[in-house]
Amino acid sequence: MPGTKHSQGPCELSAGAYGTPLDSVLYSAMDPTTDNRSSGRSRAGRRFALVLLCFAFIGASGESGEAPAVIVPCSGAVPEPRYSDAGAPPNVRTWTNGRLTEAPALGACTGWTDLNYRTLVAVAGTFRAAGGHLALLSRFGSVSSLLLLRYWSTTDQAWLPLVTAATPLTGEVAGQPRADFTAAELAGGQNFYMSQRDNRSASDVVYRMRVRESRVDRIVLETENVTAVRWWALTLFKPGALRTVYFLNQRSPDTWSYYALTKITDGSWLVAGHEKSYVNRVVALFRHLAGVPTDAEPPAAP
Repeated sequence: MPGTKHSQGPCELSAGAYGTPLDSVLYSAMDPTTDNRSSGRSRAGRRFALVLLCFAFIGASGESGEAPAVIVPCSGAVPEPRYSDAGAPPNVRTWTNGRLTEAPALGACTGWTDLNYRTLVAVAGTFRAAGGHLALLSRFGSVSSLLLLRYWSTTDQAWLPLVTAATPLTGEVAGQPRADFTAAELAGGQNFYMSQRDNRSASDVVYRMRVRESRVDRIVLETENVTAVRWWALTLFKPGALRTVYFLNQRSPDTWSYYALTKITDGSWLVAGHEKSYVNRVVALFRHLAGVPTDAEPPAAP
């Protein structure tokens, strides 16, 4: 894929949708269901060995250091990476271990005060969508439809469900399940909360979603995790470590440009070095919002 940088590590991270690229982390090669011939003790030993193997690959892939090429679409700026054409795959780039430059302008545009990152993922594309900006807000608010997402698993070499549970909530703390968020609700600029569970984890993560701009020709929406992401007893990400900003701009009555920037900070060493897996997940969400099949061939990063 043009503009895509990714790794080819041996361990695939699981991830959800609005927490892209990571909701929670589990390595598919460490799933005990993949080998029914061995005892629980030997499977556990292989899991631990693979953890050490994954650790050896950390820092071996992706661009590192500052990311001066990142330009978000604010104040009429032409973004970097550039938008792909309508109907074409989005352009995707990833960086690892650095700091975003051009602060404070970039910070003001994204709403981020901390511009350091462990992993940074940028997605830029164009798609056709009828119904105007309210129809697009409805797609973001349709949390239950995330269950339809499929992504390409680099470990299984197959299309798999990305999210196994997705629930809109009435609030952040002790929130109860509710109906999907409406476009009118989101346009009001309030905080909304949802829980997600991906296809390889056993616990939910709560995310906050807020529309920062809602105009007939522009949408800016942000998400972040408000509860920690855990794997067994290990905290992989603290609250607020996974943040994404989406910029959608109308280019013609039925054509929209899409730019998403995801910043991952304060992650455990277990979650580094899996850019190829990140790419497949962010592209799945782009396809979902663009209204095209999420499992369309070819995969973004086979």
